[in-house]
Amino acid sequence: MTTPLRGTRYGRWMPLLLPFLLLFALFAIALLMWPVTLWRRTRTGHLRRRVRLWPYAVRLAVLGFSVVLYVPVTLAVAGGWGLPVAEPLFGLAIGVAVGMVSAGLARLDVVDGRSYLTPSRMMVLLVTLAILARLGWLVYEAATGDTSVHAHVLAIGGALLGYAAGHSLLMLLRLRRTMAASRARR
Repeated sequence: MTTPLRGTRYGRWMPLLLPFLLLFALFAIALLMWPVTLWRRTRTGHLRRRVRLWPYAVRLAVLGFSVVLYVPVTLAVAGGWGLPVAEPLFGLAIGVAVGMVSAGLARLDVVDGRSYLTPSRMMVLLVTLAILARLGWLVYEAATGDTSVHAHVLAIGGALLGYAAGHSLLMLLRLRRTMAASRARR
């Protein structure tokens, strides 16, 4: 007895198509969940949470390594494709600046020797809207056939990497200073 797909012209391609169909299904689910995650980020992104010093130190070390890798790779990719080199580096610099502003506007509290962070609601909303606007612009340019889309993708990556690095750097410095002041008061 033969299986229903054996011998048909689709049967031999099914093992090759299955991973792509699963990947497409995961992408579709992620795309459908994206508005929910953005709503959740803006809704709960400003809530007070406990922070520790060591995760920021580890995060800063990893992000520093990532920035060191990002710059030469971006310069090589942008130069090899004939793209403007300044845009990805400008995205990185803007990301660092916005990350530091965001960390500066966040409130740090020490209660019973424990540090708590309350991010600025305005910055959570601003960063979320900026990412959405940039991605919307990227989709529009890709749809209209603009050839500089790759430089914009590199700029978005640089801005996100710079934001995380700038935020982590300033938060690490603020946490160390807050923890030292808290110990001195006791």
